[in-house]
Parts: sequence; structure tokens; C-alpha cells
Amino acid sequence: MSWKRLIFQLFLLMGVSRVAWTQSLFKSSLDSDMECNKIAKWLKRSKSSVVSIQLYTPEQKEGYCRIGSGFVYDPEGWVVTRSSIVQDSDSIIVTFPDGRSSPAHIVHCDEMTKIALLKVDLSNLNSVSIGRTSSLDRESELIVLGNSLGIFPSVTLGTYEGLRLDGMMQLRMVVVPGNGGSPVFDREGHIVGILAGRVLEEGNQDLELGNWGVALPIELVTEVVNDVLQHVKEGKGWIGLSVIDVENGQSEKVLKVVGLVPGGPAQKAEICIGDTIVGFEGESVPHAQELRKMVRNMTTSREVEFTIRKRGNELSRFVKIGGIP
Repeated sequence: MSWKRLIFQLFLLMGVSRVAWTQSLFKSSLDSDMECNKIAKWLKRSKSSVVSIQLYTPEQKEGYCRIGSGFVYDPEGWVVTRSSIVQDSDSIIVTFPDGRSSPAHIVHCDEMTKIALLKVDLSNLNSVSIGRTSSLDRESELIVLGNSLGIFPSVTLGTYEGLRLDGMMQLRMVVVPGNGGSPVFDREGHIVGILAGRVLEEGNQDLELGNWGVALPIELVTEVVNDVLQHVKEGKGWIGLSVIDVENGQSEKVLKVVGLVPGGPAQKAEICIGDTIVGFEGESVPHAQELRKMVRNMTTSREVEFTIRKRGNELSRFVKIGGIP
């Protein structure tokens, strides 16, 4: 079967108007209708676990939003994406391929991996099937499903080129805005990574298209997410606050608030997105990762003091520890 015929079938199947690919993709041609039908059936099944993420901030004009991609990790409403997509957002809307939409809140942003875990108030969702990057060989064929330039769901085809020195996966594929946070699947339909960004080859003047993709291996994603979900099940402490480490002009270590759960303990204590946290429990503020660990190990109903800086003034905010909803 020719690639033209396969691409046409993908158009019909996915209901999209664009499929991106490069010359090197799927060098081992599809020799039979059986192979094509296998991929077509997998795409039809797997697209239900992929989501589009729209983000709104107070600065953005009405009707405009940032977009990104993500996927359902757990059927009970747990969605994974990249933290760079959802940080500094005033509201988050997750849209599913069947047209349903749901508000989402940030439960956790991991500083090291840049993974964000979101919660939507839906259940019995179709979640991804977890694979292994160790099962991939160089030039293994991959498929990315996501939100390509606002077209959702879209299909991008590519190949695996190996692990980089920083531990990230390097992918040979066209990466466009909106694909960030997209799941990367192998030919068996298992997720093997999450798309983190794109790399432009020297001489490429098209800032909208990257020649190479960079993805975080699924093993790191599951390690972070499973750790958070374990704390949820164990009823660990939670305040509905996402922060990142920053340094001010005096090299003072502080935290910046980048996410709040509506109605959560931190918001009820009048902590706001954009606030600078300079102290915790009367001491200098710990690193973001350390603060998260400290809060998780605290009992619910305990009250803790945050010192925040607003417009040059330092204020105390008392937050009552709750349990993750």
C-alpha cells in the first residue's frame, strides 16, 4: 500500500486537515492492507486518551488563548502535560476528542522533569497504555497525537533517533506549536514519551517548524506521576499551590507562585498567582521540591505560615493543610 493511500485514510479516520511527516519517516513501507488497518484501528482507539489544553491568562484578550496537548494518565480524571504549558494560567480547559470539555486544576508541577499533573472532574476516561523506551531501536517508528497549530486531534509521524546526553529522547519529525505535551506512541500503541520541544537545524528559517523533536522518556513521567498519586491515596498534606524556584536581584532564594487550585487552601488564605514567597514557618524559604515534600508529610488541619512579598511589602498568610481532593 502506498503512503499516499495511508495518509488519505488517516485524514478520514482522524477528521483532521493536516498530517505532518518527513522523508525519513516509516522507511519500511507498509506492504499490506492488514498492516494499514492495524494502525488505523489503533489510532481510532488511542485518540480518545489524547487531550487539547486551552489556557487563559488575565493579560490575554477575550477569545484568545494558549494551546497545548496532553493525555489521560488515569481513568479517574488525571491528565499529564508539560508544566511550561500550564504555568501562569488563570484558567485551564481540557478538551477531549469527543467534544467534551472540563475545567482543570494543577495538582503538581515537577521542577526537574517539567511534568504537570492536572485533575478534571470526569471519570471513566480512556487512559494511555504505558510502554518502555528500552523497547525502541534507532529509527523505530513513532506516532505523535496532539494539538497541531490548533488542529485537534492531529497526527505526526516520525522516528526514534536515540537518547541524548541529557537523557531526553531525540525524534526525527516535524514539531509545530501546540504539540508540546503530546504523547509519543510506538507502533504497538503504547506511550513511550511526552513531547517536550523542538530543535531547529542550522539554516532553518521557519520558526514555526522544528526538524527534530525532544521528548521525555515515559519511565521518568511514570515515576513522577505515580509518586504524586500515591500521596493522594495515602491522604498526604496538600495546599493547592504550585511554585518554582527563582532568584531576585540580591541573589535571594525565593519561590514564585505559578498555579493555584480554585477553592484550595492556599487560595482561601489569599495567596495569588504571581506572589513571591520569601519565608515558610518563620524560616527562609526552602527549594520548591523540598517545600512540596514538607507539606505532603504534614497532617491535615495543621496551619502553616507563609511570608509573601506583594508590591514591596511582606505579609503573612496562614494556610490550613488539607488533603488532595
